Amino acid sequence: MGANVAAKAVSLWPQAGGLALLTPVTNYRDVLPIPALRVYKGKVFIAAAADDKKTFLEASVMRNVSFLSSGAGNVTFATAYDKKGHELLDAWVSAELLQWLQNPQKPEQLPDTVELPQETAAPANTVVEQGLFPSVLN
Repeated sequence: MGANVAAKAVSLWPQAGGLALLTPVTNYRDVLPIPALRVYKGKVFIAAAADDKKTFLEASVMRNVSFLSSGAGNVTFATAYDKKGHELLDAWVSAELLQWLQNPQKPEQLPDTVELPQETAAPANTVVEQGLFPSVLN
């Protein structure tokens, strides 16, 4: 319930520096976090356990809502497979949450730039490739 109340609170205090939600759900005793996440433009950290499918899917929906309102670089989503609630924080997510608290901006992902040596580079437009993918290679 704490995650839902925290999300609801940022709708009343939109200048909050960040919002951390551990195993949030879309409705807990009529406390609805999604309307608040739609208006919040700050940094969001969401953590959910993948083995609890219902909670994980609901947290994923909240991640998507936060992504649309706050932007891609402002949303961090962490997951673990076999823990729930405070166990999730104790076992897997505490390091990610502490790092997020120090720097709530998601790090920029640089593209992979690996160059193959010339002798291992694949020849372009082989006969087999032309037969399989003519529209891509032309």
